[in-house]
Formats: sequence, C-alpha cells, structure tokens
Amino acid sequence: MHGIGRSGLLQSGRRNPSLGEMSQLEQSMTVSVNRGVATSDKHCVVNQGSALAALVLTDNARRPVQTLFYQLTLYRLCGSGPVARVRLCNATPQKVTWFFSQNPFGVADFLPLAGQKFLRAGEVRQLRINLLPRLRDVIAHAPKTMDHNLNHWKVGGVYIGQNIWGDVVLQSRWSGYRLVAITK
Repeated sequence: MHGIGRSGLLQSGRRNPSLGEMSQLEQSMTVSVNRGVATSDKHCVVNQGSALAALVLTDNARRPVQTLFYQLTLYRLCGSGPVARVRLCNATPQKVTWFFSQNPFGVADFLPLAGQKFLRAGEVRQLRINLLPRLRDVIAHAPKTMDHNLNHWKVGGVYIGQNIWGDVVLQSRWSGYRLVAITK
C-alpha cells in the first residue's frame, strides 16, 4: 500500500479522525529549493515566490460546509519590486496571515513561527513538524464566521510545491512526504 490504510497514516472518509481526536499531526518530508532570475524580463512589479506544504481542512458540521486552506511557507524568494513590497517580503514573520477571511478560509503560516529557520537556496533539509499546535492556534484565532470546534475539522487533502510571481525562477524537489495522525 502507498499510505492509505497503513497504520498511523490518515485515511479519507468517515474514519478520518478530527483534529480534536488527535494528539499529534506530524508532517515530514525532505525538501530542497533553488532560485534564479527569469531569462526574459517581463518588467513585472511583483517578483517573488515560495515553497510551501499545505493542508486542506474540511468542516462538514457547518452548512454550508467550511474549508480551510492552511499553507506553511518553507522558503521565500524575494525579487525586485517596489521598496515597500520587497521590505514586506523580506520581513521576519511575526504571526500567521489570513489571505481568505471568509469561506473558503485561507491562512499562511511560516516555518520560523513553527520553531525552524526558513530553508536556504541549495540546502537539502529533512523537515518534521507537529502541525497540530499550529492548527489549534489558527482555529482558535480564526475569523468569527469560521467554526472554532476542533472536533469538526478533518484533513481532506494535501498539496506541496511552490508559487511564483513575475521575473523569478524557483525549483523545488520533494521526497518522503508523510502526514501521520496520532489519536488520543
């Protein structure tokens, strides 16, 4: 088997435990990133990117069903652009950032807030992070219209990769991704 149904690994469907039933939700992977400048200058105002590992959480107890996109930024690439935009990109993250404040909800979290440094270009690093404390905090401080009950939220999906804007190049390599839930 490739994960589904293996002991400890999350399953989809009714048997998938809620966040409230978990004592840990450990995400692990090996990641490397490389960066560069685009070969043709498109004169873009925003030139940045990131490597991220994300969860899609679903709350079927609410009508309409609620969705939360939780993105953990592992690496940031800040290219040229307006001074304020570059300063914001290079700033040390102080807290999570909500990019969707209504259903579907979306929040960006950052590796340094989880106690680890951002990846560096050219570095290969094995990451292991218990996401449950991060998710508990995010849900506790979510917008008022979002359900705050951990027993209603379940992992519905995962996406890993990168995003880029403008005149930058970002390559990432991923291996050994696992998401393991340990229940109470």
